[in-house]
Amino acid sequence: MARGAAQLQARGLPSGTIPDTWNLTHPEQVEAIARTYVGAGSQVILTNTFCANAIAMHSSSRADLDAINRAGAAIYRFGSSPTRGCRPAYSGRSLDGRGNRVAH
Repeated sequence: MARGAAQLQARGLPSGTIPDTWNLTHPEQVEAIARTYVGAGSQVILTNTFCANAIAMHSSSRADLDAINRAGAAIYRFGSSPTRGCRPAYSGRSLDGRGNRVAH
């Protein structure tokens, strides 16, 4: 989700909140952003899992991180699905092994 955090903040994400947690607490908001990007012509969208790793979210359990990542992937598969009125799009994740950003 390129620049998706700003989109989530516009939808009510409080400053300082890790956007990835909204995959579990506000999936409809995350999906709406995916659908907006695909509807605008994006062929590749990034999942909302940028910080969902043990380094960036060090106080989260492995099970919580797994749930956030799985939810993020599912939201994007569903949100960009032709059954939802969208043309298909590829989804991907942009971080390196340390949780550092590798794409903007």
